[in-house]
Amino acid sequence: MWIIVLAWLFLFTGQAERASSTSYQLLDSSFMPGTVSAGGSIYSVAQTVGDWGGKSSLEKGEVSFYFGFDGRIFAGAQSIDFALIPDTIFSDKVIELEARAILPVTFTVTRGSATVNGNLLTLTGAGTVEVVASLKGSPEYGAATSVTNTFTVGKATAVVTLAGLAQVYDGSVKLATATTDVAGLTVNLTYDGSSAAPLNAGSYGVVATVDDVNYEGSATGNLVIAKAAQTIT
Repeated sequence: MWIIVLAWLFLFTGQAERASSTSYQLLDSSFMPGTVSAGGSIYSVAQTVGDWGGKSSLEKGEVSFYFGFDGRIFAGAQSIDFALIPDTIFSDKVIELEARAILPVTFTVTRGSATVNGNLLTLTGAGTVEVVASLKGSPEYGAATSVTNTFTVGKATAVVTLAGLAQVYDGSVKLATATTDVAGLTVNLTYDGSSAAPLNAGSYGVVATVDDVNYEGSATGNLVIAKAAQTIT
């Protein structure tokens, strides 16, 4: 809601004669603002007119007082139009936040794994992220109610590759190996549903699953332990 205060001007003119370099002898002061007695008073132009934000001039025995009031436009409470942030998948990409208001908007991360610099949001992990858009008021505009955007950051997918699936029995347990395209991820392996690696010859179903807060992924295969060769003497 807008409240507009328009400018207005007053022009006062009265009969006067010069009394000194800093004041005038008013013949009729009834028009003047404030408490000024009738004709014959000494009215200090420099002081009184200045107090009212005006100007004065003396010409042909008349002193004119000009008073002007500045017009200003005042606004009620503002509103922030903060565009929704869609759910996304964790990555190192930067999200550009969009919010419209009369005054500049400040963004703050109040929850989740993310950082903000100006209007650029950087994700640092998966989970729920909450971003608040706010702004303070000014002499011309009122403050705005903060707006909160909440969105979900899903885990990114890591590619898992199995190896070591063909081995030969030698009396020791046999382990498959797993690597990911993202360094440093933990991968859990099971053999026919058990975390214990097999010992005997045979075929075992292997499932490799990424265990990480920001990434997910899996791979399946078969670990085949061949019988050892023997000789007959």
